[in-house]
Amino acid sequence: MDIRNQLTKVLWTTLLLFSLTGCWDNNDLEQRTAVVAIAIDRIHEHGKKFLLTVQIPIPRKIMGGASGKKGEEAIQVMSATGNTINEALMNIQKRVNQRLFYGHTRILVLSEEVAKEGIGNILDSFRRQPQIRRLMWPIVTKDAQQFLYVSPSIEQIPTVFIMDLMKNSANREEIPDTTLGEVFNDLSEHSVDGGINYIVANKTDIEWKGYALLKDDQMVGVLNAKEVYSLLQLRDGKIGGEIETPCPHSLAYGNKPSLFSFRPKSLKVDRQFRIKSSDLFELNYYIRLEGSLVETQCRTMLTKKAIDEYQLALSKELEKRANHLTQVLQNKYRVDALKIGMMARGYAPQWWDEKMWRDRFSKGKIRVHYDVMIRRTGMMTR
Repeated sequence: MDIRNQLTKVLWTTLLLFSLTGCWDNNDLEQRTAVVAIAIDRIHEHGKKFLLTVQIPIPRKIMGGASGKKGEEAIQVMSATGNTINEALMNIQKRVNQRLFYGHTRILVLSEEVAKEGIGNILDSFRRQPQIRRLMWPIVTKDAQQFLYVSPSIEQIPTVFIMDLMKNSANREEIPDTTLGEVFNDLSEHSVDGGINYIVANKTDIEWKGYALLKDDQMVGVLNAKEVYSLLQLRDGKIGGEIETPCPHSLAYGNKPSLFSFRPKSLKVDRQFRIKSSDLFELNYYIRLEGSLVETQCRTMLTKKAIDEYQLALSKELEKRANHLTQVLQNKYRVDALKIGMMARGYAPQWWDEKMWRDRFSKGKIRVHYDVMIRRTGMMTR
């Protein structure tokens, strides 16, 4: 009996030893080369191919405190071509002495040409790659390769600057919070049309310029900052940032241009959707916006009557912008960036028809109503 117990203990100990083999497939960090950004262009030399560019930080040039290098000196930019994205990546891998690692990739830059051709097949390789993070920021720009050579002086690694710019602007609710995972979801969901943030850059400067609209998976246009402001409020329920509005006529200095600035603090959106006929819907947005008056060039002290005029002017301006956005989306681009299709499918599943939706979206009656309240005016009221 004792021998049997001892054999049982030995057997269990042996099995436990086999289960404690550690990370059998681990790779030393020093044996991998991290890629922090990827750019994709089209090249037309010797046929039509993809031009893929990666940005790689150089650790020994980043470390060292004050002696550390800045901008381009702290990174290596490498490019290769291929008939597919995977082939281009493999061609870059052949020129690197360590295995490329994409777990730290934060920016995916697409050229306008690539975005207009269609990004569905391009993103297929990234969707299948387990190292690729869904929280990566996709970006559309004029020239994707040159974008990776931009060198802002604030950060050693340009990608860190771009990532912080996007993340902090999204946290302030000033730009759409569109990650790679969000784009994957939009491409898979046939009741909505997605988009990607659009950025322009020169050698030392980067600026967010708008929102590239996608019809199916192809870029068809770019919303400007004013149009995106309304998109954020209608679609996402976000404040959109500060707004400048012309002074009410009764408070302006004659024909001299004068403006006042408003900073939203809270926003509430109510949507009323109903079916009007077999191919017509009606959607009303009721938006209540509260915030502060931060600057004014208008001609008056801030009496209660004047504040009422400010609020009315703001409401009219925001309604004008929002209704302009709906006309642009319905008539110019025929793109459901407001994601009304998802709402329609939920409210009226029997009426919803995927094949008919784009026509129904263009014919629908969309109206936006604002109620703006100024809660803080500074020390000039009486």
